[in-house]
Amino acid sequence: MIVSPSKVRQLALDTAKTCRPTAKFQRVSKDFIDAIEAHTRAAIVARVKSHPSKGVTLK
Repeated sequence: MIVSPSKVRQLALDTAKTCRPTAKFQRVSKDFIDAIEAHTRAAIVARVKSHPSKGVTLK
């Protein structure tokens, strides 16, 4: 896993509390965490593919 499920869960619940205070979210599903993992992997792949081929450091 690239992302920490416990950190994703905490951030999602904290964000929900701030952005949607009337909603009473208390849990985060495995599907939600898996989707975040997939989006993170896709973002990394996209950044690497769009990076110029010169140098030795990904910026």
